[in-house]
Amino acid sequence: MRAGLAILASVLVALALGGCGGDNGNGGGYGSGDVDLSIVASDGRGHVRRDSVVCSDTGGDGRCVIARRLADFLGSKPDPRRACTEIYGGPERARVTGTIAGREVDRRFSRTNGCDISDWERAQPLIPVKPSAAGLRP
Repeated sequence: MRAGLAILASVLVALALGGCGGDNGNGGGYGSGDVDLSIVASDGRGHVRRDSVVCSDTGGDGRCVIARRLADFLGSKPDPRRACTEIYGGPERARVTGTIAGREVDRRFSRTNGCDISDWERAQPLIPVKPSAAGLRP
């Protein structure tokens, strides 16, 4: 009986997490356009890292390509009606501001529940730190 409950719980968690990511990230991006982003990330313990992603039109490094692909995601706010698991991922926070192809971006990230963790992981290539059990690591 316990094994059955454990399997059921695992399936329910997997289904809940599957709904946290928003769209699949394949559409809605911009193949070109200037990228000018500022990223600030904090480990929640007083350590802050700053970074930027700046490139013109179709040029730039891999992070510019990723930023253009994530343009709609970064330019939107999370759906307040989405159901999120109550899984705490850590005290880290980040904010991405600026423009992508003329579109304003101002998106905040944290790791305080399953949806926030999913959003963080989606934007992770742009965030200058990766979360760890001991806080941020370079």
